[in-house]
Amino acid sequence: MSDHDNRVGRGTLTGRWKPRPGACPNIRGGITIERDLPANTRLWLTGWTKTIPGGEVVSLLVEIADKYGRSRQ
Repeated sequence: MSDHDNRVGRGTLTGRWKPRPGACPNIRGGITIERDLPANTRLWLTGWTKTIPGGEVVSLLVEIADKYGRSRQ
């Protein structure tokens, strides 16, 4: 199974990364699930940051997980 076959979704997070005094970072975003999944399917999320004009963004990859976490097939 290729990485693309195992991918079930993707998304991004953006927002205020540096917290204000006495507050947490304000990061928001969404994940789009790209196909129907059976009930109780476990998912593995992988994220990485990218610097873009105007700030940073976290890209997310959603994959089907096995009982140990990410499937490495």
